[in-house]
Amino acid sequence: MRFLVDECVPTYITALLRDRGHDVLDQRDAGLRGIDDRIVLDMAAREGRITITQDLDFNLLFVKDLQPEGLVLLRYPEILTPKTVTELFEGFVDSAGLER
Repeated sequence: MRFLVDECVPTYITALLRDRGHDVLDQRDAGLRGIDDRIVLDMAAREGRITITQDLDFNLLFVKDLQPEGLVLLRYPEILTPKTVTELFEGFVDSAGLER
């Protein structure tokens, strides 16, 4: 699958998806830090990518603009370790059937 990972998402999520063979555009790697959320969603829609973010503003923009590709909104307590978050996200990817 194709994903666009927002700059606020930990880089280990990007690494996990890439390790599983997904086509991942990370906002940081693409030199797109700080761009407007609407531009990020528009880019994801144009490129057929599911947006992954921790930013609650994306939810409102997504619903309002009805971006068809998808939105994964990651929310978890800050006390979780990166290992735990990775394991939880792996479980989500497996249960959601996010195949390459």
